[in-house]
Amino acid sequence: MTALNIEQLNKTVEQLNRRVALLENNKTKSQTGLDMNPQAIWTPKHIAKYSGFSYGYIRNHLINAADFPKPIQRNTGTARQRKLYLAGEIIQYFSRNNKN
Repeated sequence: MTALNIEQLNKTVEQLNRRVALLENNKTKSQTGLDMNPQAIWTPKHIAKYSGFSYGYIRNHLINAADFPKPIQRNTGTARQRKLYLAGEIIQYFSRNNKN
């Protein structure tokens, strides 16, 4: 094989890997109804759906745990804010703790 052929093969493999990742993300999203993009923003209801725990348990107990990811900070100009979380941090938390 020539260097050009190897370079083209590497580019093709890289493109295929990106396509597979995109397809897997879309498949997971359609199965759960959740956006599994690590930068997606989830509410406690999304977390409950992902984890299988009740919304009440998530809201009253889990999000208050010391090792649970902190909500993202937004400047909304209001005193009260909805607790919102990055999906990637939540997925990593559950993977690390084997909670779902």
